[in-house]
Amino acid sequence: MLTALKTFLTLVVFLILGQTAIHAQVCTTELYTKDIDVQNPKTDFFFVLPGGGTIFGGRAFDNWAQISVVKTMPGGNIVFNKRVEGLDGSAQISRACLTKEKNILIAVGPNLILLDTNGVILKAATTAMSWGFHSVWDIKTDVQGNVFALFTSDGGDTDRYLIAKIAPDLSKILWTATFAPILGSLFQSLLVDDDKVFTVGSYSGWSGDRQDGTALCFSGADGTLIRQVSLTLDGFRTHFQTIHKAKGGYLLKGFYDRRDGPGSDENSAIVRLDDQLRPIKAVRLKNVSFTDPLFIEPDDDGGYYGSYSSAYVTFFHFDKRDSLTWATLHSYYGGFGLGLFAMSPTNLYALEQTSWTIFKTDLNGFTGSCTEIDWPGGSVPITPATVNKTMTARSTLLTLKGLNVAITNRPFLVKAECKTLSTCSSFKIIGQKGICTNDTPVLFKGRRDPGCRLPVQWQILGEPAERSLVNDSTLSVRFTTSGRYQLIGSLTASCQTLADTLTFNVTVSQAALNLGADTTLCAGTSILLNAKKGYVSYTWQDGSADTAFQVTQPGLYYVTVQNACGKDYTDTIRVNPHPPILFDIGADRTKCDADTIQFTAPAGFLNYSWSPGYNISSQNEPSVVVNPTMDTTYFVRAEKTPGCFAYDTVRVKVYHAIPIQLGADQQFCNGDSAVLDAGAGFSSYAWNTGERTQKITARTKGNYSVVGTTANGCKSTDTLIVKDVWPLPSVHLDKNAGLCAGETRVLNAGNFVSYFWQDGSKGGTYTVKDTGTYVVRVTDSHGCIGTDVTVIKAIVPLPTRFLPPDTAICPYGTLTIKPINSFSSYLWSDGSRAPNMTVEKPGFFWLQAENQDGCIGRDTILVNSKECMAGLYVPSAFTPNRDGKNDVFRAQVFGLARKFELTVYNRWGQVVFYTVDQARGWDGKVAGIEQETGVYVWTCRYQLDGSPEKLEKGTVSIIR
Repeated sequence: MLTALKTFLTLVVFLILGQTAIHAQVCTTELYTKDIDVQNPKTDFFFVLPGGGTIFGGRAFDNWAQISVVKTMPGGNIVFNKRVEGLDGSAQISRACLTKEKNILIAVGPNLILLDTNGVILKAATTAMSWGFHSVWDIKTDVQGNVFALFTSDGGDTDRYLIAKIAPDLSKILWTATFAPILGSLFQSLLVDDDKVFTVGSYSGWSGDRQDGTALCFSGADGTLIRQVSLTLDGFRTHFQTIHKAKGGYLLKGFYDRRDGPGSDENSAIVRLDDQLRPIKAVRLKNVSFTDPLFIEPDDDGGYYGSYSSAYVTFFHFDKRDSLTWATLHSYYGGFGLGLFAMSPTNLYALEQTSWTIFKTDLNGFTGSCTEIDWPGGSVPITPATVNKTMTARSTLLTLKGLNVAITNRPFLVKAECKTLSTCSSFKIIGQKGICTNDTPVLFKGRRDPGCRLPVQWQILGEPAERSLVNDSTLSVRFTTSGRYQLIGSLTASCQTLADTLTFNVTVSQAALNLGADTTLCAGTSILLNAKKGYVSYTWQDGSADTAFQVTQPGLYYVTVQNACGKDYTDTIRVNPHPPILFDIGADRTKCDADTIQFTAPAGFLNYSWSPGYNISSQNEPSVVVNPTMDTTYFVRAEKTPGCFAYDTVRVKVYHAIPIQLGADQQFCNGDSAVLDAGAGFSSYAWNTGERTQKITARTKGNYSVVGTTANGCKSTDTLIVKDVWPLPSVHLDKNAGLCAGETRVLNAGNFVSYFWQDGSKGGTYTVKDTGTYVVRVTDSHGCIGTDVTVIKAIVPLPTRFLPPDTAICPYGTLTIKPINSFSSYLWSDGSRAPNMTVEKPGFFWLQAENQDGCIGRDTILVNSKECMAGLYVPSAFTPNRDGKNDVFRAQVFGLARKFELTVYNRWGQVVFYTVDQARGWDGKVAGIEQETGVYVWTCRYQLDGSPEKLEKGTVSIIR
């Protein structure tokens, strides 16, 4: 027992920051200790339920095919002890965790069992793998409830591992990733952090005796290997056992072996990594072997709590700088020491490995009397290892199927745990019964049996006193109040309490006397010299015997006192007259309306006091800003030295300017305006338009602002906005000055809000029937007015008698009818709109014509039929000399010809001209060559309408 205690007291904590001295506490009192007999258990898992209860359990030593599960209340009482039976008995460990729904998920061997918090089985499944034998080494869940399990198997030449993501209801495998490091490697735990899954362990080296501590990071979405980091501590074999999410990164718990040959020197270590798994710091726990249970859990600030046990229970805490803040050693001895650690937001828990004894403390690790122990520290380097043994994540066949298991209730026995470090049979307090002290600590000793090492617990009855422990049996007390006290000391041994009581009187006497430093006294003030209470007698320079003396004049003052312990003290103080104080805050000031004024008092005074508190920024600052709206006098008092004051006053005269009110914003029609008046009472005016008069006229859109200045320099201002100047409505009446006889005209004034015509009518249109002047005034939606005028000067007659007299036409001829006058438009009886119309048959025809005044008239013409000459006419000669007279030879057919052919021959019978077009004639040329003067023969074949075909012949002469 004592050897184990000595081992702990020599434990060394190595910090990356250098040498430090940390104090540990040795404690005997827990919040509770429960020794639970559940028939040969082995502790594999332990965690705290929401609300403070716990769940723990593991395989039974007598039957590895059975798993015990125990639930306790927050006070440590057992709710149930159950066993799950019917499992594979080859499993060496079991693991458990809480799911998203706060159910209990247990993994043992290849099996997964889901229980609710009442111990009822919800689901059970077993896994099958091509590797054959395999077992779950760790199990975790994410925030969605998915299950992540780390499987291991002995593959023969290598140790192989598999991580599987399983659906929350254990119904299917979502993905698997395997990695197979070389023989001797070991991976033991998982961490799920958001969308990443971590596992840590060690790689074995080529020689078999080298190990690199290794962390692997996989994608939680598909199992892809994201990152691999390998490290060694101090250059020695390193293994990481667990990984934890901490503020700003991760924490690794593990150990490293400093052996130089046979044997071992294995040291537990805690390594801090950043969020990219890069090493930052390491804490080394010397002589804490990897076989000793060591556990950590991060806190919210970047530090972490932990538990270590061998023959004793130790709780500790490191802050975010990896400095040890406290550690407590608890006097418990049993079995193989505590095996597991857990924590809640308010408590720390530990669970003994074999007897299932629960320890619970607060977050300081203790609640009873403790003895401080010095705990030295050092440093250890971190060496990144060369990553040359790359792991490749790949899929491996893993299947799930249902599993039939049974659960039974088991008996249990709970008892209070009470064990002692050594035999202690007597106890007595050693101390004085009459004490006179002047702030000096008084020591009390607890006398124990030789060899008794149980710490003494102390209690003082009476007025409060300051106390501290010198060691586990000595108490130091500093009394602050005289009186009668009772001191109780006790220790617990062999499940009984040994106690002693000492009653004593304390007289607390003043020690040193101090009237203070020499000072000054302002005229009309006083100073109280206080020797303070607590002495037996007081003698001042004038013989008075009070505790204090009132000084009203400068001089030398002194007092002699005697305390309760019979010792005299004397002190002297000189009080000098205070010199005159110069203090001036300036002349009186004037201001306008809302203007502010700043006053700054001289510096070098203890405090300042301004009054009144009317519209002032502060009443106790040397510099203040005031903005009174009426005449105000401000007073300031400043204290130069305690009790010595200076004073000054300043008057603020406030002038007011008449407010300017330009009125509401405006808008008006084009041509209108607004008169803006700033009002009287100002000595000058300044408009933003550049004008300097009291009134201005606004005619355009925009902002109009004015500043009026009074004779005292105070200013008033206002702004008016002319939002819009609307254009006047545009009216366009028909300006045609003539009106067709017998017709009317509609004058359209357009689309407006209202109308007013010259005769008082109010319609949008006006019908005109006679000559005259017509006027309309319109108003639009803005109220703007527009006008227009049109004049009808004459009644214009309609066009008449503009076609020629009736006429006649040959049956085979055409006739073009033309009006006598020109018009703006035409419409003939056949629908054409041309100026002329050609007719081929007799009939009755009309033309409707519109003149320049827009007046429309109609006239008619009768075309009769007449008898005309019929037959063929051919001239006997022509003169093709290009004088425009008789230059072309033609044959004319009178009548309607249905067929026509004209042929001309020369004297040799050659054809020199041929045509079937009556309008075409011969110009006396052949192929552009003029023919000789002479006689030429012609033939003409033609047929008139209704007559037989005829052929006539003759001659024609060319005369040049």
